[in-house]
Amino acid sequence: MRDRILIEQGRSVRQGDDCAITDGTWLSSYDGATVTDSSDLDIDHMVPLAEVMRSGRIVDGRRVGPRNWSEAERQRYANDPAVLIAVTAATNRSKGDQDPAHWLPERDRCGYVRHWLEVKHRYKLSADPDEAEAIANVLANCPGDQRE
Repeated sequence: MRDRILIEQGRSVRQGDDCAITDGTWLSSYDGATVTDSSDLDIDHMVPLAEVMRSGRIVDGRRVGPRNWSEAERQRYANDPAVLIAVTAATNRSKGDQDPAHWLPERDRCGYVRHWLEVKHRYKLSADPDEAEAIANVLANCPGDQRE
């Protein structure tokens, strides 16, 4: 999956005879760094698996306990390209498994929070009060997201 994400999210990505990535350029959306060595990148789960498990699922409009997924559901989530993003290893490690109440990227916070919400919605995941407040605060300052 790593190579697939690197190919999809990179520019001018080339592979050797053994299909290993040999060249390319990536823009790390969390910090704006341009990366030319794929080993400097981590493939991040936009909403970390630990956060998924803490979030719980939404059933009939309300949160239902911690998220307990089958192995197949965990695998599907872990390998969903819509959830994965190539970013510098340093920013991924600073993020860890934190939600937007505790960590936001240096740049494009609006895009980050929108993507976070897409993932949460797709997988019917809840947000705790601090997370919801942080998301609302970011969106209140995003063009086109102000509520009339």
